[in-house]
Amino acid sequence: MASRTTIAIASVSSYSALVPHFIRHYFRLGVDKMILCATDQCQRGCEETARAISSQVVFHRIDEKRPNEEFDAWKDRNEKDAEVRYVKEWGLSEEDYKLCLDIDEFHEYPIRLKELTERMTKANEWALSGHLVDRFGIHYSTPEVKEDEDLFRQFPFECRFSEECGAWPTKVMICEIHWQPNHGR
Repeated sequence: MASRTTIAIASVSSYSALVPHFIRHYFRLGVDKMILCATDQCQRGCEETARAISSQVVFHRIDEKRPNEEFDAWKDRNEKDAEVRYVKEWGLSEEDYKLCLDIDEFHEYPIRLKELTERMTKANEWALSGHLVDRFGIHYSTPEVKEDEDLFRQFPFECRFSEECGAWPTKVMICEIHWQPNHGR
């Protein structure tokens, strides 16, 4: 069985100290390539940081969100355009895998992504859902993110805050490229 490629795709609307943590985290998990959909201004702020971490990060230029446009619709449209372009450009199959992410999401798996996708392929599973877990700092605070300090040390506490607020507590974490998750709506 041939190994499948796993890509990560996310939108970045403004530079955040989360960006380098995000990129490092997903390449440590075993992502092969990453697409960051970014506005011109954001791309200028992120590109140098991204390139220092991995040459496998590409930026897909997107326009600013229109004033009356819903954020998720804007995000979905831009990410789908980027996905179509790079799946073709990189010669990927519709059966390779993708992680559709928000920049503040840091998935955790009990095994590396290659092993996970091999198991999914063998079991003919095309998508895997998981629970969202919120993280907080000391005393359940939300301090400003520091780029040069491990993110999980900055936010060591886990809870299900989203659930308590009535937010959707699960989402598709990884799926075959042919499938388009709807970001929990």
